[in-house]
Amino acid sequence: MSSNDALIALACITVAIAVGVQLWRSVRRGAVRRARRRHYRQAGYASRPQHLSEGGQERYGAMTPERAHAIRREAEQAARRAAGGQLPEPQNPYPRGTQEFVLWVATYHLTLTEIDEETAAARAGAVSEHA
Repeated sequence: MSSNDALIALACITVAIAVGVQLWRSVRRGAVRRARRRHYRQAGYASRPQHLSEGGQERYGAMTPERAHAIRREAEQAARRAAGGQLPEPQNPYPRGTQEFVLWVATYHLTLTEIDEETAAARAGAVSEHA
């Protein structure tokens, strides 16, 4: 094996290790994000009021799943616009103290946290590529 072949083999091994490390970091970040969402989802189910009768959502003033999904979507869009610098931090459109208000705030800040983690990871990846 000549020295050129050895250098090429060393470069290939180095690239393979770098790709493996980046893949590992990506998988680990995804696992942490999924675990956090699973924890919040389980905590949400555990803290929900227990209804004893069927059809009790209207009577207790509970939010329908469709309404909750729409509120989450609104909050995520607002967070993405705010993180993109398109708008200043938006005001919560729901009355203070309501279920909608709490869901909107939680989703908004969770989305901002995820966006911040993604940009930090991208910056760290860019810095490591230039090093």
